[in-house]
Amino acid sequence: MGICEKCRRKSMYLELTSDMRIPTMVDMKRMYEAITYFLYCAPNISSSSHSKKLSKEMQKELFKTLEKCKPMNFIFCNQSIDSSVLHDNALSSSSICMKCHRAVLKKSQNETEYQCLVRHLRNALAHGLFYTFHMGNDIGIFLEDKYRGEITARIAINRVIFTTWYLQIWNFEKKMLQQN
Repeated sequence: MGICEKCRRKSMYLELTSDMRIPTMVDMKRMYEAITYFLYCAPNISSSSHSKKLSKEMQKELFKTLEKCKPMNFIFCNQSIDSSVLHDNALSSSSICMKCHRAVLKKSQNETEYQCLVRHLRNALAHGLFYTFHMGNDIGIFLEDKYRGEITARIAINRVIFTTWYLQIWNFEKKMLQQN
């Protein structure tokens, strides 16, 4: 326990260790659906032949919806994510506060915020950089994406936000298909 410099609340700090595992029973059906969806089916995932393509306007509209899921802070970096950005957002290796939900993401040129978020979610899941742990009556989720050893994203959220993102994207996609 300590005080988070970002949210100024008493926080449980996550220490990244190699023995962290995905728990076996924690609303696993919905978590499994969300993980599978982000890995293989979410719109605009370039490595998937199953994913639909959304226009840039639709992606912007969808990202605005995702941003509203609880208080969520997104920081997009056009360059490398430097350690001071991680530290300032309580996402450095020594102190990761799991009380305030946020994401620091390296955004590629010509990429929308939606594409950036979904790409980093997919990569973290595909490369096993997805950690869960108990936080009282909730489940904390920490995702990290790396490219050639460099951190390109760190996301600290809870189970509710993760599954809500999945449901919102899926419902948006379903609504879009019904309109066509």
